[in-house]
Order: sequence, then structure tokens, then C-alpha cells
Amino acid sequence: MSSGDPIATDLHGSSRSLGISPKIPDNLQQLLDRIQGQWPDEKQLPMFRRTADLVAEVLQRPKHEIAISELSDLFRPLKRFLEVRRFKRNSVRSYRNYLRILIQKAKALGWALQVSEAELAWKKVLAEMPRTRQTSSITWVARYAIQKNIKPSQFSDKDLDDCGNEALQRGQKYKAVRFNKVTFRRQVHKHAVKDKFTCLSPPKKLCYGTRFSELRDALKTEIQGLMTWKTAEFMLGRPKRLKHRAVSAATLLGVICRLHGFLTVVLGMAVETMAALFSSE
Repeated sequence: MSSGDPIATDLHGSSRSLGISPKIPDNLQQLLDRIQGQWPDEKQLPMFRRTADLVAEVLQRPKHEIAISELSDLFRPLKRFLEVRRFKRNSVRSYRNYLRILIQKAKALGWALQVSEAELAWKKVLAEMPRTRQTSSITWVARYAIQKNIKPSQFSDKDLDDCGNEALQRGQKYKAVRFNKVTFRRQVHKHAVKDKFTCLSPPKKLCYGTRFSELRDALKTEIQGLMTWKTAEFMLGRPKRLKHRAVSAATLLGVICRLHGFLTVVLGMAVETMAALFSSE
């Protein structure tokens, strides 16, 4: 983690800013204007403007719609954005540094942070959960929710999907986003904080196989006959190459049970015989 990069579990950067005085900047465009007014001879102003333009590209929003409170969450997204566009390593480091200086300038102009009720609620949830390798998936969602001022008790399946979609727009890979969403849902229900997420549905069962013991007797008899035919040392009329070892027969049985589960659970079909199980219809 480089200098200026916020700690993964630090959620302060997502809080809303105090608007005590009209001279205190509240969004990125106001910050640029105030820097130019306060320090007219600032030699770094062109780089500040270029950095602000890149931030607007990352968030796909105009500068006047980007709150200063969002900037401290953009170190990693900005880095990924620049790397995808083949910026040199030194350029990536420089733009991240200018982003850090912009935040410092905002504080020098009187901007401050106000901890929202949503942030306090998310901090309590995070405090009750152990630090694991999946912690980053939790804080990733927490930052988004705090930015949107959504408390854990209000966080829904739609909010989780919106969080993932926003990450995809920022350039994150679909596989990583899907993993974070699934991990978040599992961790919430695993660590006894699910009562705080009343609007979030539990993890879905992804498998649809049918247990062999739950099959109809007639179908079980046919399958057992097939297994006997496949594993017997000698069976009249069976080519030698079609004999299965016990491990291969177990794999075949698993495939048959999964196929039965797909047909009955997903397609809603009634399957009571091997002929119906493997029918092309």
C-alpha cells in the first residue's frame, strides 16, 4: 500500500462534508475554483485540473456532481483506470499523489468530515465481524452504502446489485465483482449479523441435485442395475472398455442425480424412469 492510499477498513472517506460556509468547497469543481482563487500563482493547478478530469472519467459524472468526500475512496479505482489505459507507472503514482494533495487543499480551505448515521451503523457491523481474507469484500460494500447514505437495515438485494454495477462501470472485472457480492452475502449470514440486514436475502443454494435416496423406487432400481452392469468384472454383451471403476461409477451416479435435479427443480418435469431422464424431449 503506497503513501496516500487509505487503509482498507477506513470508511471516513465516504462521509458527507460540512457545508458551514459558502466559501468552503463541497464538490470537486468548487474545490478547483477555490484553489485558483486562494492561490492564483499555484503552479500545480493544471495538474490539479487534469487529475480532476480523470476522476470525472472514473466516476462518469461531471466535476460539480462529485463530492469531496468521495475522493479518498478513489485511489485504487483511479490506479486501475490509468493502468488499463497503459499510463506509465510514474504517471499513475503522480496522479494518485495529486489526488492526495487535492484532499489536503480541501482541508486547508475549511472542508471537514461529518460522520453520518449510516457510517456509524456500518462501523458497528464491521466491529462485530472478524478480520479475515474476505474483509475487503465487506468494506467494499460498506463504502458504497455509506456514500449512498444507506444503513445496514435498509440495504437490499437491489443495493447490492447497484454496488456491483457501479464497480463494473469503474473497470473492475465481472468475476471479481461477482465474487465480492457472493462473499458479502455469505459473510453477513455466517457471522451472526444477519439480523441487521433485514432487507437482504440469504445466500442462495446454487446446486440443484437430487439425493439418490430421494429418488423414486422404480428409478433407483434402474440406476442400481446400471451401476451393477458398469462395475461388474464380467457382464455378457458389455464391451470391456465400458467397464467402470468404483470411482468412475460414483461420478456417473452424481451426474445422473444432478440431471434429475435440473429436470425436476429447474424445468419442473416429472421424471420417474431412466427413459424419461435421458429423453431428448
